[in-house]
Amino acid sequence: MKRLLTLLSALGLVGLWIVAGPAVSGAPYIPEPDAFELVPDSGHRVGSAAAAGPVVSRELRTPKRYNVMGFRWRGGEADIAVRTRLGDGAWSDWTPVPAHADHAPDPGRGEPLSGTSSDPIWAGEADRLQYRSSRRLEGLRLHFVNTRGTATAADRARTGLRRLVNRGAIAVGGLARAQPGGERPPIARRSSWGGNRHCAPRARPSTGTVRAALVHHTVNTNGYTAADVPAMILGICRYHRDSNGWDDIGYNFVVDRFGKIWEGRAGGIDRAVIGAQAQGFNSQTTGIANLGTHTDVRQARVALNSIARLIRWKLPLHGQPTSGQVTVTSAGGPASRYAAGRQVSLQRVSGHRDTGRTACPGDALYAQLPDLRRLVGQAGSAPPASRPVVSATLAPRRATHGETVTLSGSLATGDAQPLAEAPVQAQELVDGRWRTRATGTTDGSGAFRVEIVASARAVYRARHPGTSSTGSSASRRLPLDVKPRFSLGVEATDGDGGTDISGTITPAKPEVSVLIERRTGGGFEQEALLQVRPGRDGDFSVAYRFADDGEYRLSAQFAGDATHAAGASAPLPVVVGGGDESAGR
Repeated sequence: MKRLLTLLSALGLVGLWIVAGPAVSGAPYIPEPDAFELVPDSGHRVGSAAAAGPVVSRELRTPKRYNVMGFRWRGGEADIAVRTRLGDGAWSDWTPVPAHADHAPDPGRGEPLSGTSSDPIWAGEADRLQYRSSRRLEGLRLHFVNTRGTATAADRARTGLRRLVNRGAIAVGGLARAQPGGERPPIARRSSWGGNRHCAPRARPSTGTVRAALVHHTVNTNGYTAADVPAMILGICRYHRDSNGWDDIGYNFVVDRFGKIWEGRAGGIDRAVIGAQAQGFNSQTTGIANLGTHTDVRQARVALNSIARLIRWKLPLHGQPTSGQVTVTSAGGPASRYAAGRQVSLQRVSGHRDTGRTACPGDALYAQLPDLRRLVGQAGSAPPASRPVVSATLAPRRATHGETVTLSGSLATGDAQPLAEAPVQAQELVDGRWRTRATGTTDGSGAFRVEIVASARAVYRARHPGTSSTGSSASRRLPLDVKPRFSLGVEATDGDGGTDISGTITPAKPEVSVLIERRTGGGFEQEALLQVRPGRDGDFSVAYRFADDGEYRLSAQFAGDATHAAGASAPLPVVVGGGDESAGR
């Protein structure tokens, strides 16, 4: 304790009582980010005063320390560079600022197109900067984010104390670890870099398809440490969300130079979440960003290996091969190389510059893409002429617990010839892996029909595992909603409206509502809504006394949860009158 007090004294906090026990946890400590802006005025500029001439700013001091910064202005593109420093330290080198809005949402999806914003720049620790531009930037605003908890002296004291108290906490928590068989590589969850708490998405994620992987670089310094990475990703997310106005970080995944894979945009590592990483093609690709600048510096082999493992898992997960070419359709946009509706042929592993008006992922990394494709290999792929096509539907799409659901469809070759007597698997997506729940065989016309017993919400697909002459293939993902099964009955307990209402919900749920409605005129109006708690077997009961004679109907209702959809029992008619309650009359 004496040593702890000495350390606290160095922080100027001797008088503070601390309960250290509850603060220590297995999660890394991530400070609350601090974002602010600076609006340079004309007095900040030196050099040409002409609107079309180059501009070099004076040395600017920010009111707080920052780790990430970027530019936002009105008008077209410009060549920008920036240098930074902390206090009396040495200035950094001049760093080009990507300002071409090459990472952007697709038009019409609700996220603003940040046509006059730069990419975020990692500065480490800084409170001074100087910028230069090829022309005057109208309405310029500099956006800053501090993600390390070092913005002010008070923040630095609190952060230092919190890290002291949390000494020994696990700094790599939140991994989505590899599944048996090595199909999915370890992926650090958003909570590992503070995304869930400090960069919550503005809106629910949208899903599309994943037909190819696009490789990016984030144009940050390459000299970062492993400890810097969470703050860097959080800074990018806050900049994309708060400065650009997007729903969330633009990338689906981020890979650092040490080979660690990080979850990017929220919505599910295994789902086809639409990002804002390649305008015009976001809804058909997954975006993998390399943390760093790879214009002249090649990516490390350990990072390429991780990207290869990620692609080798991700593309087959969505029924796609990992090699060869695919045809995708552009959604257009100013940052896209192709107009809306244009069909484009891409390698399954491509660089961002193949779809956008950008140099991303840098010349050095782009030159490594053939090597990356060799590392990825041909997982899930087959020669185009022999690769089959699986079409499937699920009926009904909304079922009751215990009901039989039919997965049906057809299997054909790439040139539309039916595949007869071929195996088909009905697979369910469980924790990122497809698990076979039932099997079937196609008939002479290539049609198949497989039955599944519905038990909970799930995502299914039909998959042909392949033969010696055909490659494997899978249908699109088919979501199934499942609601609980109800039974409901009533029993009169006396001749004066006293009634026991009982029933069962399967599977058992912690709470059920019983709705009582009375006929008035041509319809029914709610008279009561009773909350009941079923037992472990799903049985429930509640007593109710009808105040007046008349015609009623009762129904049991469930509001829905993560595993089951909302549902209700069939209305149960009840007639109250003359001292008699009877159901179904």
